[in-house]
Amino acid sequence: MVVEAFGLHYLPNDRLMKYLILPVLLIVNLTAYAQTFEFTQTALDIEVPTYMIEKENGHFISVSTYGEDVEANYRTLIREFSREGELIQTADFPYIDTLSSSTLYIEIREDTIVAISSEGDRDELTTRLWYSIFADDFSVIEHKLIGEGYDLLNITDVQKISGDRYTITGFIHSGGPYFHGYVAVINRNGELLQENEYEGLISKPTAIMEKNDNTGFILKVSSRGVALINSDLEVDTIVAPFELDVLFGADNTMKRLDDSTYFMSGTHEIFASNNDNIGIKKIRHTDKVLASGVFGTPDSTEVTALTQSLDFVYPDKIYCGGWQRNFDTHPFLSEYPGWLILSQYDEDLNLNWTRYYGGDAFYVMEGVLATQDGGCLIYSRRYAFTGFFDYDIHILKVNPDGLLTSTTTPETSTNITVYPNPTSNYIFFDTGEASMYDVSFFDGLGKVIFQEKIPNNRPVDVRHLPVGMYTYVLEREGEIVSQGKWVKE
Repeated sequence: MVVEAFGLHYLPNDRLMKYLILPVLLIVNLTAYAQTFEFTQTALDIEVPTYMIEKENGHFISVSTYGEDVEANYRTLIREFSREGELIQTADFPYIDTLSSSTLYIEIREDTIVAISSEGDRDELTTRLWYSIFADDFSVIEHKLIGEGYDLLNITDVQKISGDRYTITGFIHSGGPYFHGYVAVINRNGELLQENEYEGLISKPTAIMEKNDNTGFILKVSSRGVALINSDLEVDTIVAPFELDVLFGADNTMKRLDDSTYFMSGTHEIFASNNDNIGIKKIRHTDKVLASGVFGTPDSTEVTALTQSLDFVYPDKIYCGGWQRNFDTHPFLSEYPGWLILSQYDEDLNLNWTRYYGGDAFYVMEGVLATQDGGCLIYSRRYAFTGFFDYDIHILKVNPDGLLTSTTTPETSTNITVYPNPTSNYIFFDTGEASMYDVSFFDGLGKVIFQEKIPNNRPVDVRHLPVGMYTYVLEREGEIVSQGKWVKE
């Protein structure tokens, strides 16, 4: 059986993996590990990716939570993939019988892999934090508890900070509708150094970042602003609204640019409307928003990736991502197809491009990972309407232009990109300008067979067209802005 996604073909291999290996696309001055691949468990399993990192050799390490159904115990898998998307090795985390387990952070330290995870106890309804070290072959070197356990602690962010330490941020269910914010600091050996609980506006902190002078932390506390916390984890002040009232929800991401500025991403609320979009801001450390960006479409609802919606390796390529959801159905499950959305900005938040991926299933973006080649990897859960919460993992790697790796070159005309070419599902026309366009498709005899009015870089559904070669013409206000050849597979 051949599975189609984004116009590419996936050949199921074994019970854990179906992958596609494509030739390497060379980018000037960059070595592209640009491959597209998808892997899944058997039909009885539900799997959700929670974190990914890239090794120096271009391989990827992923962790995911999986279980047979929504009532079963959930365990964590760790995998390594080559730059071509081939599965190299996989292993289970060494957890006891639990209701759920989830790995929230991994990093490469010398020849080992460090992981910080949470584990929910089925009987006691408590949460334990774990610190684990794995050898390069995924054998366990160390696996131990952090602290004494907590009442239903939800972790929202884990970051490495100065002094080879780590911050753990989340919120504790304190009974009823109330929550207490939580921040802890551990050392490189997984030993708890400090912790504190917070009430009031810090009931559900979503992201944390160390101050540039290492004297404390900046904590995203709510939709209204941030809290400045000293080195003893005590609150100095809460800065609100701090021009951040439009970035809300539990899925904010913060990442430092330099000693004076950082980026924050989150869902951009459109007041009195369910049509939210995705927002990104460039912020001076304590008091000023320097630049803002918003992307998405006015006629739909997009939210930021759940784990990490913002990442960059190079400051001229700031990646921010999210997914399209439907408020009329379950937030993480829908009977309708959806889209993954990725934007690239420069360091002043000038938009380079926005791309849409998907349309053949319902997707929930878990995170984005900027890669060494200047591109970006998107890891998501994919629901193909096969069973209740029957998620697969979907991993998509794009090049610095946001294009899927393929053996063909996208059609371009006066800085306009048409992609993918060839394709069988959807085609995109990216002019770099927000405007409305008329696109027409002609057959080999010059006959118009399909026309549509579209905004810039929105998917055009071509699944109904017969296989063959076509000519397209893209017009704006009656003037031709691009024309060329396109192949329907």
